[in-house]
Amino acid sequence: MALVEMDDLFAHEPFPNEFRDDIARFYEEAKRAGRYDFEAGRSLAGAARAAGLELLHESVLADDELSFAGAAKPDVLEAWRSRLDRMGGLKAFLGDRFTKFAEAFAATLRSDHHSSRTRVICVIAQRPNTNATKQRADAISESSRSTGA
Repeated sequence: MALVEMDDLFAHEPFPNEFRDDIARFYEEAKRAGRYDFEAGRSLAGAARAAGLELLHESVLADDELSFAGAAKPDVLEAWRSRLDRMGGLKAFLGDRFTKFAEAFAATLRSDHHSSRTRVICVIAQRPNTNATKQRADAISESSRSTGA
């Protein structure tokens, strides 16, 4: 099976320090409430192993919307605007500071100096001892190495 999850959605720079603690607290509150783990990508391989699966492949995928360098393209800015509009939990958490946060985040994405530490993690795992699946995963892994993904 292939599992894909992002890790650290708001890990973009240059981002104002005034919001860093807010994001850390929001991540923790969302995870504690069982809504979402914004750092789940880093745990994906371990979760697959804990579920008794054999890990065949783990990689970081390129993503033009979540993990890129330089100023965002217009379609990426629109996608982020839409994403933020849908994030009711973040709006509720930040309250009247949400608009300022969204503006600051958009400015970060528009910056020529923008960089992202957000990662999109891909894990391929299988139930133990299925050789045909391992051969397919090896082929996928080889293909991703040759394409730079």
